[in-house]
Amino acid sequence: WFSEIPLHWRRLSILWPEMPRFLTSSMNMGFVSFLTFAMQSGPLLLLGIFSDQRQVGLYAVGDRLVMVQYFIFSIVLVAAAQKLSTLYYQRKLNEFQRAANRSALVSTLGALPVAVLILIFPTWALLLFGDGFEGAELLVRLLCLAHLTSVFLGGGGYLLMIAGHESTLRNIQVISALFLLVLDILLIPFFGALGAAFAALLAYSFRYLAINYTMKRLLG
Repeated sequence: WFSEIPLHWRRLSILWPEMPRFLTSSMNMGFVSFLTFAMQSGPLLLLGIFSDQRQVGLYAVGDRLVMVQYFIFSIVLVAAAQKLSTLYYQRKLNEFQRAANRSALVSTLGALPVAVLILIFPTWALLLFGDGFEGAELLVRLLCLAHLTSVFLGGGGYLLMIAGHESTLRNIQVISALFLLVLDILLIPFFGALGAAFAALLAYSFRYLAINYTMKRLLG
């Protein structure tokens, strides 16, 4: 072990100049992850404050149901992540763009059948959770459309992080989270879980448009 100390020291001396950038990047990505969690969990907390337990339950069930769309999306993202990162840092930008477009297409095609079933047959989908969720069909449809915007991105946020634009992604996420918070405060007291679902659709659509525009501007 002691014989390897010089080797570790040389590695550390090479990496040390990059440490500030690495820490800044890590903090930005951590903050983005926190805001993503806040956008998913915040409406439930606000429903608990401004509405009743039934509304909290309806939103929670609807949100869990439409998260099924992420199954294929997450598989494609994990499978493509290493290849996308390698292509970008090898500066093979044309191949990087083609691979990114293919991953977005595959994730969208994988999620669409589930989304279509939920949009057409929300009542049957809700039966998976038992009785007591009557009248939540519109809520489920709104949440399905809201989360579908994230699938359409095809890991767009991850592409921005690969390209070193973590601070830009962080800013988009901050604005989206604040937008969602304001909409929830305005809509939940009057419309309950349905208002929270509509707020999610608007905020997630804004995030989709902002990330898509930023990707085209910065990555081509």
